[in-house]
Amino acid sequence: MTFIVWMSMEIELTGSLKTELKMTKQDFVQMLESHDWTYERSDDHSKWTRGCEQRRRIMAAKVLFGADGEYLFDKYRKKYEA
Repeated sequence: MTFIVWMSMEIELTGSLKTELKMTKQDFVQMLESHDWTYERSDDHSKWTRGCEQRRRIMAAKVLFGADGEYLFDKYRKKYEA
C-alpha cells in the first residue's frame, strides 16, 4: 500500500486515484489551473466537496512529482489564493 500524508491525514493511494496519478507534469499543471482555489470559502456544499476531492488529488500528485510538484503547487497556490 502507498500512503501520503496531507494536513495530518494519511491518504491511501489505491484504485482510481493511483491510476489517475499516472500523469505528466503538463497534466498536473492543467489540474492546478482548473482547480477551484477558493472552494474552502464556498457556501455551496457541492462546490466545497468537489474542491476537497480536487485538492486530495492535487496533493497526491504533488508527492508524485517531488520538488517539481512542490514548486508548481506553491506557484499556483500563490497566484490564485492571493
